[in-house]
Amino acid sequence: MEPWAWWLIALAALALIEARRQDLVFATFGGAALLPSLIAGCTDAGFGLQVLAFVAMAVMGTLLLRPALLTRLRAGSG
Repeated sequence: MEPWAWWLIALAALALIEARRQDLVFATFGGAALLPSLIAGCTDAGFGLQVLAFVAMAVMGTLLLRPALLTRLRAGSG
């Protein structure tokens, strides 16, 4: 199986976990899995670069995007 497909499988699994938990941690990780999937599908970059892209996107999503999304989510549910 192609590496990009594994990243999409990881994205789907993380989305299922997020649907159950609803704390947006796994959603940011799932979103982060898109970039290495694109890198693997469009280039012949190695696994190390794919993991680096995943980690960078996961950290940025967790630190920058998740707090804003949680604020909006909590404001809408109250």
